[in-house]
Order: sequence, then C-alpha cells, then structure tokens
Amino acid sequence: RAISRPAPRPEPPTAWFAGRTPQRERATTPPRIARRRVRSMKECFLIAPIGPERSEVRKRSDELFQYIIHPVTTELGYKLLRVDQISIPGPITADILRKLIDADLVIADITDLNPNVMYELGIRHAFGKPVIMLAERGQAIPFDITNVRVIFYSLELAEVGYSKHLLASSIELIIRDEVQSDLPIRAAVDIKSFEKISERELTQPTSDSFGAYINVLKSIESRLAAVESKLDRPSEKSEKQYSRRIFIVHGHDGELKNELARFLEKLEFEPIILHEQPDKGETIFSKLRDEMSDVGFAFIILPPDDIGAIASRIEELKARARQNVVFEHGLFCGQLGPSRICAIRKGDVEIPSDLHGVLYKTLPIGGNIGSIAFDIVKELRAAGYIVDANKV
Repeated sequence: RAISRPAPRPEPPTAWFAGRTPQRERATTPPRIARRRVRSMKECFLIAPIGPERSEVRKRSDELFQYIIHPVTTELGYKLLRVDQISIPGPITADILRKLIDADLVIADITDLNPNVMYELGIRHAFGKPVIMLAERGQAIPFDITNVRVIFYSLELAEVGYSKHLLASSIELIIRDEVQSDLPIRAAVDIKSFEKISERELTQPTSDSFGAYINVLKSIESRLAAVESKLDRPSEKSEKQYSRRIFIVHGHDGELKNELARFLEKLEFEPIILHEQPDKGETIFSKLRDEMSDVGFAFIILPPDDIGAIASRIEELKARARQNVVFEHGLFCGQLGPSRICAIRKGDVEIPSDLHGVLYKTLPIGGNIGSIAFDIVKELRAAGYIVDANKV
C-alpha cells in the first residue's frame, strides 16, 4: 500500500555571495562532474600587502581575502591564490612571475601603496591582461593610475555586501569581455620562455635567479635579431636596431633627471621625460602608454623622496622612492624586459623585497651622473646600442 511521506522541505534560495555549493547540488552532483568542474576553474591571483603575523596589515589582508574576495571569486568560478601562498618573503620568484603573466585575472589591493604590490601591478599592466584594483576607502591613489578604475572597499560589517557587489560586477564585465582595457601595451618578451628556466637555476641564490631571467631575455633578443637579419639581409650580417628613444622614470630630483637627460643627448640618444611631452588631451596613464610604446631602453631614478614603514612598525621609517616610480619600474620591466632597464639608486633608498638581488647604479647623496658615466655606457652597449665613449 501507498506509504505517505512528508513533502520535502524546499531549499532556501542560495545567497549570491554565499561562497558554497547548495546542499541539494552537493548531494546529487556525481564525483566525476565535480572533479571536472574543479579542473576547469579559472585562476585568480591576488597581490596584496601581507605584513608580519598578527600585524594590522595582515589582519586587514586576511579579512579582505576571507569576507570579500574569496566568496566572490569562488561564486564566479575562479580559484583564488594569494601571493604569500606560493612564495616566501624576498625577491620576486619565477612562480610569482608566471602568475602575474598567465593568471586569468589579477586582483591588486593597493592599500598603503606597498612597494612590492605597485611593482607587481606594473608588470601585470605591461602585459595588458585583466586586472582589478582595490583600495580601502580613504586611500589616496598615485597620479599614474588616477584615471584607472579603483574599487574602494570597506570591511565594516554593514558595507561588506556592497563591496562584494562592486567586485562581482567588475569580474562579470571581464567574463563577458565587455571591458575596454586601458592597458593595450604589447609585451616585448616571450612569455613562455620563463617556463624554460630549469629547476636548477631556480634553486640558485637570488642574484643567479635574476641572472637566469636576464639570460633568457637576452637569448630571445638574439634569436629575434637573427631572424630579422635573415629576412632583411640574407647575404650579410646585421644588428638588431633598437629605438634610441630612452625613457627616464624619475621622482622629485629634477637636477639628477636633467643631468641624465643631457648626458644621453651627448651620446646621441633622445631622452623621453613624461612631463616634457605634449598632453594632447590624454590622461596621464594614456600619455605614459603612448610614449613608452616606442622606446628601446629605460632608466629608473630612485631618489629618497618619501619616508615609509610597515604600519605595525612605524618606528622603522625608511627613505623610499615615490610609489609612481616603483609602479613604472614594474611597468617597463614587463614591457622591455629586465635587461633593457638601468636603475639608479640615490642614497640609502629602501628597495622593495621583490627587487632584492637586482644590481643598481648607486649614487651617494650629492653625487652626479659623471661618477657612473662609464657604467651607463656599458649598460647601453650590453643592450645592443652603438655608443661612442669618447663623447662622455
């Protein structure tokens, strides 16, 4: 005979940002489908200031991860990975580079304008791939990116939902390919070549790891030069021609900037200083993008313009370069490759840990370009330029 059973209780509607699979779906989804679904998830890489354990910076970063970014990205089909989950503090690693280049989406928390975050953000921008910038409400934005959209979030309980909504809306636009990117900068490096660096090279000391990247990039350049030579002049050897327009990234040290520009002019280069170029009604970032599209080399001047420290260690204030300078350093590194950049450090300027192991030309406070003139000539020659040292 018929056995009466109570009607099944209806499932409550799943909250948009619940960040979990509804109970009924968990019960009825075959394991094989569930595993396939996990494998097909896109990858979202989060770069953010981390800070020491139990510091206010770490607490804020963890709460942002847990209450805003993770539930939204999981709901929209992304596997979220934060920068500290794949590396230890120190120089930027091959794994981080691969994530910055290959991840389907990068989210950057630029709160406090952390130097490592700004540098990594610059690299991602250089490859012109989807990136969303977040900042805690009240954060001032560097002028380089004032015209690029930034989502301001709040960790206050009453406003977390709205912050999640703003983030979800931005990600959905990217998923539907409705975002008109303001970053169509074509990278001049072979992305996949980074993957060819052997495990042996990656386990070497810091300076060797960066040497591996530089060697890879030089190898790419030489192969391109060889191909170009065969196509253009099959019967004779030729040298790859690089633009003699050289970009100068600088802070507030106008005297050092002008001295470097005049020095480059003596060597028959065309120095490019952003504020000296016509605006043509463009935003600062658009102007920067246009000017850097036809440069063959870049100098990064790192003067002690700012003072900063980790929020939990305010007594450890150190001299820093402007965060715009750090951002543009990463931008040009992604655009040109590390071998076509020369960084000039003035005084005891703090260096982002991503860049530990990178060699700098160091000037003491009060020093001038003349003291490193021959070093600059060597760098330009190593980059493939013909330079007459007699003009120094």
